[in-house]
Amino acid sequence: MAKRKRYAGCGGRASDDLDALLSELSHATPDRRRQLHALLQGRLTDPGRLADSPALPASHPLRRQAALVRRLFEAVTTAPLPPGALADLDTIPRQSPLAPWKLPIRALDAFYRHADTRAEANLARIPADSGPGRLVPVLRALLPGTRTPAEAADFGPGTPAADLVEQVSAGSHGRRLRLSRALSRGDGQKALTTLRRLLPWLASLPTAHRHTFIRTVLDHWQRNGGLPPGLIDLLSHQDIDPELPRLAALSLEHSQWDGALLVWDAYLSAAQAAGRLSPG
Repeated sequence: MAKRKRYAGCGGRASDDLDALLSELSHATPDRRRQLHALLQGRLTDPGRLADSPALPASHPLRRQAALVRRLFEAVTTAPLPPGALADLDTIPRQSPLAPWKLPIRALDAFYRHADTRAEANLARIPADSGPGRLVPVLRALLPGTRTPAEAADFGPGTPAADLVEQVSAGSHGRRLRLSRALSRGDGQKALTTLRRLLPWLASLPTAHRHTFIRTVLDHWQRNGGLPPGLIDLLSHQDIDPELPRLAALSLEHSQWDGALLVWDAYLSAAQAAGRLSPG
């Protein structure tokens, strides 16, 4: 339920007459049905409401399509998807009022796969007057170098745009992607900030996995400009794993011997104070 509420917030509040439109849809003529579909395409800002609406039978194609959109939107923002995971989107016909919602889902999947050109191509196809059309500048803000000046003006702290980007990228999946991108760009401070937010996730990992992750991150840092100021303090003053500063010291030995000695000294002092090593 929490995910559903968070997702609903991404698109804003649906119009109060949604159920009325859906009720009329059940007995509309073909011409009126096309008109209603056009209205729904523009007004539907939360497919979850359509999926749960009692105004249509549970077996109605639109309710099934809306449930599919909701499920895949949540899936694509929760964890890396295997190839072909979005194939079910092809079952939503082009004339469906849910059709525009396929594009932001595909854009997000491309974004998480570092396929920014493909992500932008999907965003560019979203009709501006459709429900997900208002998400375009927000999702485009996730892509490096694609935000227009007009879109940037709507992307200040505390705005709905900023809130959505935080929702999309706040989970460990999104943050790991942001960390990878920051490391690839050599943006040490951005990577450091992202790693700090990943600490609760790191604490939940088995020890071997945690150490492998940290060693990989340190290796990337070393190959892209060295360890940033503040990293050693971050690793040394966390209770999640007393071995993290030792791993940092081992990494530094390859390129910054003096720095490695300082980290080793800090690690040994902390380990002795904690009773993990005997003084001497």
